[in-house]
Amino acid sequence: MKKDVQHTCFKNWTRTSTSMESHFILEAFELSVATHNLKYGKIIDHGDSSVYRK
Repeated sequence: MKKDVQHTCFKNWTRTSTSMESHFILEAFELSVATHNLKYGKIIDHGDSSVYRK
């Protein structure tokens, strides 16, 4: 049985939708390092510079 991962629910996000997207992408990358020791070397995106900057 897979154990549920504890997380903070952002149901009431007060910042912009763009900041939410970049926040969760960064969180996912950090979680991959912590849980699987997996580091990403390249990011392929759709040209949204606000996400790419982080």
